Amino acid sequence: MAAQYRQGHVLYLYDPIPLPDGTFKEHPVLIISSNRANSYESFYTAVMLTHHIENSVFSFELHDMMFDRPLNRSAEKPRCFARTYITISFKDSDVKSFNNNMKEPFLKMLLNQIKDSVFVVD
Repeated sequence: MAAQYRQGHVLYLYDPIPLPDGTFKEHPVLIISSNRANSYESFYTAVMLTHHIENSVFSFELHDMMFDRPLNRSAEKPRCFARTYITISFKDSDVKSFNNNMKEPFLKMLLNQIKDSVFVVD
């Protein structure tokens, strides 16, 4: 089965994302699962993107040069981050719209940070 979306795609979903505090909010997500895994059942795993500044080992700052097109930002929220510990899984039918694509070298940097900060034996 061919997946419609690929690793590195930035998408919006129909349903808002549940946050750690129990609230829900619409955020873009960035697919981190491999294209091989995505194609298995058109099922994706992504990290949440946010403008909320939190400098921690679990935040990966994003810049326009990392993407095919500039990120959607406002003067009030000039910075953007991937929250490496907030993951969500979804199917094609959950996708509201395609937004952007992260370039491969930067995607590898993000995946390495996720591996080193989230999927590590303490």
